[in-house]
Amino acid sequence: MDSDGSNREVVLIQDYDYDDKDFIYNSHCFCCILGSCNGLLLVSTSVRYNCQLVLWNPSTGKCKRIPDVHLSDEAFIISGLAYVSSSRNYKALIVYHQISGCPSPNHEYGNYEALGCNIYDYNLNCWTRKNYDAFPYRLLHTSSSAIMVNGVPHWVVYRRRVDPSKPARNRNVLPCLVSYLIVYFDFETEKFKEVGLPEWAAEEVKFDIGVLGGCLCMCLDPQKGSESIEVWTMKEYGIAESWTKSFVISSPSFQSLTPLCLMGKNQVLMKVVEKKKDEQKLTKEPRRQRLRSVIRN
Repeated sequence: MDSDGSNREVVLIQDYDYDDKDFIYNSHCFCCILGSCNGLLLVSTSVRYNCQLVLWNPSTGKCKRIPDVHLSDEAFIISGLAYVSSSRNYKALIVYHQISGCPSPNHEYGNYEALGCNIYDYNLNCWTRKNYDAFPYRLLHTSSSAIMVNGVPHWVVYRRRVDPSKPARNRNVLPCLVSYLIVYFDFETEKFKEVGLPEWAAEEVKFDIGVLGGCLCMCLDPQKGSESIEVWTMKEYGIAESWTKSFVISSPSFQSLTPLCLMGKNQVLMKVVEKKKDEQKLTKEPRRQRLRSVIRN
């Protein structure tokens, strides 16, 4: 699907031209896209108990295996792929975070914690590991590949801090506040940076992000439990005051929405996660009409 929402023919490429002749395509492997940039995909393939990373250009059929990064099946990850114009180089990022006994931001800290930040350099064909201080955030269990805005990968993460207004349960467990943030990775400086949010987002409000018309946007339920989801758009990138409420979708069955692309002037294609159902679907948002389901898994 093009960025304007128009359909295109999907062609399955049968003759794969691999730079790495030792990598054998297996039709039974599980594939996950970890990043996308300029039509180039960073793909993780799992064949039995082995996890392999490849860079693949679907348009040309070219595929190059790159060094692997050890990732635990129980770890949460964020990942992305970007082009650094100053060095004419592609770089990838994989961050994994594992906490035993801590399934969500609302639970207490677990007994074991591990975090790794790895950066891939295409010209050098190697990974570099950053220290723990390079990523002072926590990952969501729904985190995955990045949302690309201005050629830079963005993710939703959260930060926990002690809440002095609430009494502690015991000496070892302190009450915490959870703040959700939008961060991006600057491959020029190889540092994480935060995107400014509206003032109301300073509270514990969870949201999803996407891109509409080239602008970063977020979807959220500001009242936590209402039947409406608001879609906000950052009209001027990097300017917190430019966040504008674009439209509101009312549906009691929707748990979350992720904007995918504009379809003409009056429609938006979105990925929907429904409440009390383990499934996702695509919907059109016609602005003046009710949502209509177009594809369902």
